Amino acid sequence: MRKLIFPLVLALLQPAPVFANFDDPRTHGADSRQVGENPACEEVNRAYMRTANSGRYIRRFYELRSNGVETYIGLEKFADERIYSRFFDKPWREAPRPFLTTMTAAGPVIWDCRQLEDEVVYRIPSKHFRGHWRRGKKSAYTEIWIGKEDGRFTRTLRRFDASTPGPWGLQNVIEEFDYGRDFPIPFPPFELP
Repeated sequence: MRKLIFPLVLALLQPAPVFANFDDPRTHGADSRQVGENPACEEVNRAYMRTANSGRYIRRFYELRSNGVETYIGLEKFADERIYSRFFDKPWREAPRPFLTTMTAAGPVIWDCRQLEDEVVYRIPSKHFRGHWRRGKKSAYTEIWIGKEDGRFTRTLRRFDASTPGPWGLQNVIEEFDYGRDFPIPFPPFELP
């Protein structure tokens, strides 16, 4: 009996990593609603949680200029518990991966969603939504494309208010998502935060 109990006790005492089942969004509440979410954004919020909780993916950033040209800014590689980012051809940075949800102290991150016409984005049939986005002091009008097959973000466009420009002081930021798992992880040295 001791031979059976001892390994079980040892296994229970081992700390379980926060992202142990990271590829299964249900383990992170992706399919359950958080208190205070805007009901108009149900499908967008579920897609956001499935996206944010994908174990490995790449998010590329572009500036949308007033003439319609998209200019590459940089990318983030999400690899389980870490984020590797590189912007404006500077050295890579490494950081712990935060667990983001659909709610903040200021209220819903996304609200007032409206579904638009479906579109094909990067050869992926996608549902198209518009609404409002807010995190911290930043807020923006947003458009979101969600892949019909996997229910994750394909692309987003955030148009920031003139009074609160977005990341890097930009007004219009595009994010595109790539869920391929086989990408190289950058090697140190990393830029310090």
